[in-house]
Amino acid sequence: MTLAEHETDNIDKTERALCVLVVDDSPIMRKMVIHSLKMAKIELSCIEQAAHGGEALEVLARVTPDLVLCDVHMPSMDGLAFVRALAQSGRIATLPVVMISSERNDAAQSELEGLGARAFLHKPFYPEALGQLIRTVLTQKEAS
Repeated sequence: MTLAEHETDNIDKTERALCVLVVDDSPIMRKMVIHSLKMAKIELSCIEQAAHGGEALEVLARVTPDLVLCDVHMPSMDGLAFVRALAQSGRIATLPVVMISSERNDAAQSELEGLGARAFLHKPFYPEALGQLIRTVLTQKEAS
């Protein structure tokens, strides 16, 4: 058995491939998040990217991802404004949003969670932590 076959064998076969929208103003950070998803063995059917909340809303007009991973601080439309727009449209109820930020602002985190963001991950993070958080969030979505 080759190493690639062994790694594929260890992936949970019940997991379906996900379409993920990664929203961050830093192209490098978007690449790091995508790389972390792959390292966490999250199977991806598609990866959409946006540099701010406004672009993310444009992506959501044409694609319905399984999950959104969104930075908090971005120019033009930040993560809080993006989540507010999702909450106003009612989409936040069916679209799991995980916020990712280097800031540890409990008030902002509470507001985001109050608007419907499913989880909050602090930078820097390990791929395993991202993978576990995603699995938890998606399991909670399926249970509701």
